[in-house]
Amino acid sequence: MPRNTPAPVLRPARQGGAAGLILISFIALRYLFVHAPAPVLHPDSYVYLSESAQPVGDLVWGFFGAATWRPVGYPLFLHLCGAASEDAATLVPVVHGQMLLSGLAFGLAALTAARHLCRTRWGRIAVIIVFALTSLTWFSGPWDAALLSESVSLSCFLMICVLLTIAFSRKTPPPHQKSDVDAPEFIDEQPAGGRPVRFAVTLCVLLPLCAIFLQLRDAHIPLVLGLLGVMLIHVLRRWRAWSGPSRLAAALWIAALAGLALLQSRAAVASGRADWPLTNVLSIRVLPDPERFDAFVNDFGLPRELAPLVGRFVWDGWRDQPVYAAWLVDRGRTSYSQFLFSNPGYAARQILGAFRFAAEDVTSQNLAGYFATADGSSPLRLRLCAAVTDLMTLPQRLIVAAGGSQVFWPLLTALACMAAVILWREKQTGALYASAFAVVVLVLQVAATTLLDACEDSRHNLLAYALLVLVFWLPLIVICDDVSARRDAANESASP
Repeated sequence: MPRNTPAPVLRPARQGGAAGLILISFIALRYLFVHAPAPVLHPDSYVYLSESAQPVGDLVWGFFGAATWRPVGYPLFLHLCGAASEDAATLVPVVHGQMLLSGLAFGLAALTAARHLCRTRWGRIAVIIVFALTSLTWFSGPWDAALLSESVSLSCFLMICVLLTIAFSRKTPPPHQKSDVDAPEFIDEQPAGGRPVRFAVTLCVLLPLCAIFLQLRDAHIPLVLGLLGVMLIHVLRRWRAWSGPSRLAAALWIAALAGLALLQSRAAVASGRADWPLTNVLSIRVLPDPERFDAFVNDFGLPRELAPLVGRFVWDGWRDQPVYAAWLVDRGRTSYSQFLFSNPGYAARQILGAFRFAAEDVTSQNLAGYFATADGSSPLRLRLCAAVTDLMTLPQRLIVAAGGSQVFWPLLTALACMAAVILWREKQTGALYASAFAVVVLVLQVAATTLLDACEDSRHNLLAYALLVLVFWLPLIVICDDVSARRDAANESASP
């Protein structure tokens, strides 16, 4: 069915003014409702501050595989913001930088999603409201004040989705307006692959953004690999239609990002920073079972004298055991990989448990502990975050309470598939692939959190929790918007 007649096209100046006002409003939300009186420090914050003291050249070299104690993305951000010590005066610019990035990222994502997901005015307004409220939940708002990588990670992810939408958008006019080629709403009629200069420039901007996202956390490596998979599918599907320069740009982009992911993976192993999350997984999730402990001792050479440490976190004695450190470097990583491949039932149970936890832990009230004040009071901004989180997650909590996670996840999948069909029919290729990347990140984030670490699951799942809110509400809006647009088109065609 043809698309309904779009809303009257605003002049470019008025469109730009409205977009600018929305961006300013999103930034104002950060300062009015989630701004902390002082930077919030956590144990990992001191490690990031120590790493940020390196020269800029050394930090940049970390993008190309230099072994560092932490991925260099966030330390580089701290360095550029002038964070020189634990003194709050030097850390305030970091908080303001994170708030500015977060506000811009949510605002641009809201504007882009509103334009490409919806065809009615109320649908676009609803999308912007959903993004605005999501930016105030526990999964985004307070973390602008924390010296951790969560805020910048979410901002980078949102900007990646924006650029994916722009890079692969295909705006085709309705049949009754195909002759109106000068209409601003449909000025970009060709697919991105048919405009090699624009396509290559977009990918050149997207590559460093993806590299930064990759270097914010080692757990982002599988997420970037998911992006590579989504991009590869699109490239293969459009390969014959693209020009030679577009093919070359896409191939070089995929190769460069894959190379950066490989270099970071090797750096994580060489620096030893990947060993301690692995220790948590083994100690908390694998070895407490006596049969699995015996299997690691007999089959993989784990020293049996380490049995008293089983069940403890890495900082509770494991670091002080030279015999364990030697085994970890020699056989630890390969042993865990072999264990997972030889015990698919265990891996499946862990992943299913992680998805059950993600569905039931939706409000993540324990996140309040990261921002607890000395006197135990709850500032207004935190009470607001809790209230907005309760509001945005109410449907999910009701579904989980009524039918459990085994009902919630199929329902969420059905909503996402219905919205994907609508986007496919409307030829919103960019929005479709950006949405596919968001779904892939949601799935991989939950799986990676349970298989790659066993510590602070709620914090490590922040990106997945934010996506749960968006992936639930946005498909509902897309479906309702499509019904409304088709109804309006039918009424218009039936009118004399």
